Formats: sequence, C-alpha cells, structure tokens
Amino acid sequence: MNMPLDFRMGISMANNERAADVEGAQRSGDRRATDRRSTPSKMFDMGHYIFREGESGQEAFILNSGKVQIFRIEIEDGEAVEKSLAILPTGTMFGEMALIDDKPRMASARAYGGPAQVLVVDQQQFRKMLEPVNPFVKKLLSILADHVRDASNSAIASDAATDS
Repeated sequence: MNMPLDFRMGISMANNERAADVEGAQRSGDRRATDRRSTPSKMFDMGHYIFREGESGQEAFILNSGKVQIFRIEIEDGEAVEKSLAILPTGTMFGEMALIDDKPRMASARAYGGPAQVLVVDQQQFRKMLEPVNPFVKKLLSILADHVRDASNSAIASDAATDS
C-alpha cells in the first residue's frame, strides 16, 4: 500500500514545483494560475474520520503529514469490533480504489496518533490524469481493482471462518 520511494519523491518534486509556480503566480497577481496549480489539502485531528467504510468515494488522498489508520468494523460474537488493516506513513496514497471502480469504500480511514494532513485528489482531477492513458491500461486498472476487492473480501471471510 506504500508508494515506492521514487514515486513519493516525484510527488514531492511536483509539490515543490507547484509551490514555486504558486509563489510566482501570487507575485504576478495571476490568481487563476494559483488556483490551477494548488492541490487542495485537508487537516484531520487525531481520531477524526477521513472516510468511512461503505461510503461512496469521490476523492483519493495522499498523506502529507501525520499517520492514518485504515480499519474495518467486523462482527465477532455479536459485537462490533475494529480490525486495524494498516497504519499509513507520510507519502502514502489511499482511497484510490473508489475512484478507479466507483464502488463503495472497503474500509474506514482516520487520523492516527495525532493530526494528519492530506492532499486531496478528486474524481475530476483523477479522470483528467487518466485521459492520456491507453484504454488497455485503464481496463487493466479496473480489473486489478476488482482483484484487490475480491482478495480483501476473501481474506475477511477466511478470518471470520477461522474465528468461528
């Protein structure tokens, strides 16, 4: 689930370039250039949800600072129990599956151990990034997203059978 270092560095470099572009645009008074080049970000206090399992996904996120916990709620012995799936470090992208396949969120995400700042990639930005991509690659992304969902659901069913 972590992005490779070179990809994170690419995001970091892109963010630095964007910051320089925004700074230059602000000096020249070009507000439209500033708006176009700035990536929206959101801050979440510790424990606050970024999204919840079952919601429709209109955004993906890149963790800019802090940590995020990905978890699911499972029923064990008739009681709801949180099952932590991952603690994400800075630089990780998450929530992207819902943008790829337009299906509900598979898990919940919340700020963990302190506040978390995320960069937001909305559906429109995501689709624009995919415009130049070969249709074969787009279909492959959809197939891979289905495989990840199937594998995740199988693992959860297997865990539930083991716990019984």
